[in-house]
Amino acid sequence: MSETAQIPAVHKAIDVMHALASGRGRQSMNALARELGIAPATCFRILNTLRAADWVRPREGGGYELSYGLLPLVEPLIGIHRLTTALTPLLGVLTDQTELACKLSIRQGHTQLVIHRTESPRRTGVSGRVGAKFSVLTGSSGAALLADRPEEHIRSIIASADETVWEEQPVDELWRRVRQCRRSGVCDSIGVHPRGIDTVSAPVRAANGGVIAAVTLMGLHGDLSRKNMPRIKKLLKQCVDACANLVATNTATEDADARSEGSER
Repeated sequence: MSETAQIPAVHKAIDVMHALASGRGRQSMNALARELGIAPATCFRILNTLRAADWVRPREGGGYELSYGLLPLVEPLIGIHRLTTALTPLLGVLTDQTELACKLSIRQGHTQLVIHRTESPRRTGVSGRVGAKFSVLTGSSGAALLADRPEEHIRSIIASADETVWEEQPVDELWRRVRQCRRSGVCDSIGVHPRGIDTVSAPVRAANGGVIAAVTLMGLHGDLSRKNMPRIKKLLKQCVDACANLVATNTATEDADARSEGSER
């Protein structure tokens, strides 16, 4: 994104929020401004503005901390947290079984977001981070997230995509993965990534068949070989089936609890 389309003052406010979230707000406002490279007057105005919105509040011992006014903003993310918490044990088992790094991704518009990772126990493996965002058109994980979408919908995303999306893969490779996933429930990306990373993904589906997440196993070139791929795909499919069952069970329990609370009122 072009820097000319961004607001520097907002970036500074974001830096302040990150600092408070990490606990660095215990220091004085002037010390915080120096650490962040922000003019003290600007830092003062940012903190006052955030305080007026009840996003931050003064600490008893000095400095500032995040405030409860942020809760309405993070409420939509609670569902993601619950999904991650519920599926983490199953992803850990899958990593133990395959000795491959594993990630859980969700779709947000035209992007995919990594919301959880389990690392390979091997000395060398694929690294990455939670919170990483990519085009939903890339990788086996993107194809898994698009597996339930009509072709015209996928074509509209392709039409609006930046040309850089196709630097690491041709568009035909995307369609191959989507159709592979629809046909067998699993899709792969082997020998395509310029850094030698191979992946295999499968969608986690809700009770209505819609895709709610994608589970991806990742390895270096050779980790996903023709010899071991059948076993890896079998374990992956077992994992996403277990994930889907767990999501359905948790949803049913939450619905029953909500009905119970409603009747008590």
